[in-house]
Amino acid sequence: MRSLVNIVKIRDYTRDVLDILTRAYEREILLLPPSTQFVVGGNCQGGIIALALARRLANAGRVPMRLILMEWNFHYGRYSGPVTILYGADSYTARQYRGTGERNPGDPDWKLDFPDHKVICIPGGHGEFFSEGNIDGLASAI
Repeated sequence: MRSLVNIVKIRDYTRDVLDILTRAYEREILLLPPSTQFVVGGNCQGGIIALALARRLANAGRVPMRLILMEWNFHYGRYSGPVTILYGADSYTARQYRGTGERNPGDPDWKLDFPDHKVICIPGGHGEFFSEGNIDGLASAI
């Protein structure tokens, strides 16, 4: 699935924009047999779309087994389904997930937004998870 990176600026990820994109993805997923289990995930800005899609699917009665958000650094509200947050050990997002209590004003409150969450640190920095040397850590976490 394609995110809107280099197409739409993050500040313009409105409900209308997300609805248009996720409606197309939802149609594809709903074609799967009802017994099919699936995971929805997104990296960085793609996580915003994955979250919107998971909500749409949940409203349609097809809750993903898990929502995977890589490098999540946003606030788009609460989602009560199971969520795995992946962050890079060398990423700028690491400080908010390391359990040190370090939060800056404006940081997303992922503990509140995702009550059924687990957080996993994987090798690499932002944008490097699909690179040789880091992909094994990503695959293991997923």
